[in-house]
Order: sequence, then structure tokens, then C-alpha cells
Amino acid sequence: MPEKGAPVFLDYDQAALDAAYHQAAFAPNREQLIKRRMSDSALARHRLGEAERVAYGPTGIERARSLSHRTCCGIGLHLRPRRGVADGRTAAAAFILGASAVQLGTAFLLCEEAEVRAAYRAALAAADDASTVVTDLISGRPARYIRNRLIDDLVGSGLEPPPVPAQYSLTRPLDAGGDREWTVLTSGQSAALARATTAAELVERLADETTRRLRAFA
Repeated sequence: MPEKGAPVFLDYDQAALDAAYHQAAFAPNREQLIKRRMSDSALARHRLGEAERVAYGPTGIERARSLSHRTCCGIGLHLRPRRGVADGRTAAAAFILGASAVQLGTAFLLCEEAEVRAAYRAALAAADDASTVVTDLISGRPARYIRNRLIDDLVGSGLEPPPVPAQYSLTRPLDAGGDREWTVLTSGQSAALARATTAAELVERLADETTRRLRAFA
């Protein structure tokens, strides 16, 4: 058995952490699954068209052009947008462009039932259309967050983040301080559309608004 190296996360050395993250030691058919996902992705791109580049703030990310007029042409795909949908207007737009369902995330974080810290609620309530950025400096993997001093300082440092989950183990504990400038503020791109309400009211309003807007196009 190879000698264990210095711990980099909990009691994991780098080799054990890599194995846990990549699942190479636990999934003997990993390469087969990767090839299957690549094949499925190629098929979707063939049907929908190549991905296009869009920029959200200073970071460029790739977005599959899943919502295009081609989706209305009977290509046999069930599309479920899960980014940028937060109200009846955005949900109706997705359905009009061919989606079979929509999925909301950030919209529920301002609901009374959501167990989020006060700093997180305050940041969501104050968010506007330019508040979010995509970065890998919080967890080591690209994700969207509400921009704050934590992100600005990490970007300004010029440092590369350590691998997942090591970086997250360094940034996540900062939440305990209760300062929104140093809290990890995971968010969707439509954070500005989130409203303080209850989950039941949000779902009821979403259904009513979506139905009303779809009827206007009937």
C-alpha cells in the first residue's frame, strides 16, 4: 500500500481526495459513462445546434441553445429550463419557446420557509440584474454567486483555487460571521426577481401569472 501523504482536506491526502472527487476508485465503468454522456451531448447539439457563448459580467460561460425556435419542431426532446426562471413572465417565455417544464431555485430562497441566514436574505433582497457573477474561486468549481467583497478580494488576489472540496472548506465557514460581504451567496442569474413571500404564495402566483401570459398568446 502506498504511503499516505500530508492531509489536504480532513484526513484525505491529495491522492485520496482526487479518487473521492473523480470517483475513479469507486466507479469501474467511469470511462463508459463518460463516453455515453459525450454521445448524448453530441446528439443534443446535433438536434439543437451548436452552443453559443454568452457573457454574464466579467466571466464567459457556455449556454446550450436549448430554447430556440427549433424546439417547437417536433425533435423529440423534453426541455426543462432551470436557469433564469423566477416568475410567470420568464416561465411563460420558456413554454412558448418549447419547454415542457420549468424549474425554479433562487426564487424560493426568499420564502419564509427557506432556512437561509439573514445576510443571505439581505443580499437577495438587494440584488439587481448586475449583481451576480460566475467564478470558481468560492468552491473550486464554476458557479454563480451574488458579488461581494469576498469574491472581489479572491479575484484581486490572482490566486488559483485548490481543488474541490478543499477551496469550499476554506470559504464556507466565513458564513458563520453573519457579514454579507464575507458570506458565500450562491445564486441564480435571476436573483433580482426573487420576492419575500411564502412557498405556497410563490407557486400560486407563478401558476396564475404563467397561465395569464400564455393565454395572451393563444
